Amino acid sequence: MRVVLDINVLLISLPVTSKYRPIFDSLKGGKFELILSNDILSEYHEKLAE
Repeated sequence: MRVVLDINVLLISLPVTSKYRPIFDSLKGGKFELILSNDILSEYHEKLAE
């Protein structure tokens, strides 16, 4: 399945204790194909630089 993840969804799924952790685990496990564009990558970069 291909998915586009908003940076906020991605960030909230990172903590091991997050109820959204299955999103990150599924992505890491190859269940999802992350679809990115230049605009999305720019948004990720801006948010991570904060």
